[in-house]
Amino acid sequence: MTYGKHKISVQEREKRKHDIEQALAIISLEGQYPGINVISTYDDYINGELTWEECSALIPLAAIKDLRIQHHAS
Repeated sequence: MTYGKHKISVQEREKRKHDIEQALAIISLEGQYPGINVISTYDDYINGELTWEECSALIPLAAIKDLRIQHHAS
């Protein structure tokens, strides 16, 4: 079984999931929590829809969208 357009293996998907969960745990210790667009981008990476290069390029844009949502909600 493979996942996403990049056809990653089950093992690669689990590794990606673990790595992202660890990174998010570290930033949450600093009181930072990603928004829905950032999480969605990471999910696309975990599920093989994005390479790391694509994901890391899209994260800043996703964070800006999340900040705009947060700003309009307050």
